[in-house]
Amino acid sequence: MNLIKLDLISDVGLSPGSDTEKNRLISLSSEVTEVTTADQQQVAVRCGKQIKQLLNEVETARTQVKEPVLDLGRKIDGLAKTYCIPLQAEIIRLTNLVTGFQRLETERLRKEEEKRQEALRKAEEDRLAAEQLSREAEKQATSDQAGLSEVEEAMLAEELKKEAEAKQEALVRAPLPKANKVSGIVVKADQLQYEITDIHALYAVRPDLVELTGKRSIIRDNLDFLWYEQQNNKPTPGLRVWTDTKVSFRG
Repeated sequence: MNLIKLDLISDVGLSPGSDTEKNRLISLSSEVTEVTTADQQQVAVRCGKQIKQLLNEVETARTQVKEPVLDLGRKIDGLAKTYCIPLQAEIIRLTNLVTGFQRLETERLRKEEEKRQEALRKAEEDRLAAEQLSREAEKQATSDQAGLSEVEEAMLAEELKKEAEAKQEALVRAPLPKANKVSGIVVKADQLQYEITDIHALYAVRPDLVELTGKRSIIRDNLDFLWYEQQNNKPTPGLRVWTDTKVSFRG
């Protein structure tokens, strides 16, 4: 389903002669292999200025040519965003509703599993008690003083033991509690989440969990003072300030 239409896409390419000018400047610049005299510096600066000028022209042309494309991109983004806002709102609303139901399902399964485990524990206790009773009754029935009542009690105890074993077996084989599943969603229960409640306390005990970055703009605004402090044997811990020479070409 093609929801967004685009009537015209223009081809983009370099103007005729642009590669020639680029290669000419690179050829001239490549002849500068060292700068050890004032004359050599003059040649290098002349080449650099011409290259810088061409770079500026490319940037200007790129901006001019790209602006309509950026406008088109913004229009496309705006159309898509406006179209999707109510749909995304519905997705969020439905997600919250289904998530609430799934949380109830998770709690229901937890409680049913607790009941199942408790029933298994009770069945095991009953089975062990029935086995003990059966052994004692069988011992009484096989003694020299055993009568009809002891034999009947042994037979009854054996039946009780079998019933306990069958009950336990039925519990083990019973289907496990299941959530109500539906196609179209992916449910991941018990997903770990986190929230940073105190960034300073967290950094104090686990600095590996905190990202620290220098505030470059503030550092640059205070470089003069930081340099002065460092020159007077008062360096800022964790920060080194130094001077260097920078060269840039004018177009």
